Parts: sequence; C-alpha cells; structure tokens
Amino acid sequence: MYGTVGKFKIKEGMAETAIKDMDREEIGEGYIGHIMYQMDNDSNEFIFAVVFESKEAYHANAQRPETHQEFEKMMQYVDGEIHWNDGEIVFHRGLES
Repeated sequence: MYGTVGKFKIKEGMAETAIKDMDREEIGEGYIGHIMYQMDNDSNEFIFAVVFESKEAYHANAQRPETHQEFEKMMQYVDGEIHWNDGEIVFHRGLES
C-alpha cells in the first residue's frame, strides 16, 4: 500500500464547509480510504492520510484531471500551503487492500 500524509490550515470559519466538500470528492481506482484529524491545539489545523493499494494507483490518481480539479477546489479553503509527505505503508492494522 502507498499514500500521502498532508498537513494544512483551513481559513478561519471554513472548516465545516471544507470537510463537506472533501467528503464528496470522487477518487480513482485503487483507492482504499482516508482519515483526517482536526488538531486539538488549533481547530483550523488538519492532518490527513490517503491510502491506495499501490504506488502506481496513487500516481495514476494524481494524473486524473478530476483530481486536479478537486485539488484546486480544496485550495480555496486552505490558508497557506499543504505540506505533503508521500510514502510506502510499511505497517497497518485494520486496513484492507
């Protein structure tokens, strides 16, 4: 399995709307799931992880025009940049591939 972890801030007062929009996002083949944390120390700061069955599926999804459109839509809510960290998942419990 392969995926990415992102850390970002949402503009003040936009968290609920941003989460609803992200929940409607269509994701390509090989997608397994994702989780998103809202930080206790700053309710506008979030960390999320997206999981794909393989590195190839992850990169194929990244090349879809729909993925770019969803990214552009999400960026209207983001305050600053998203800090991405991609990598191979070497341990998991409770995720089915």
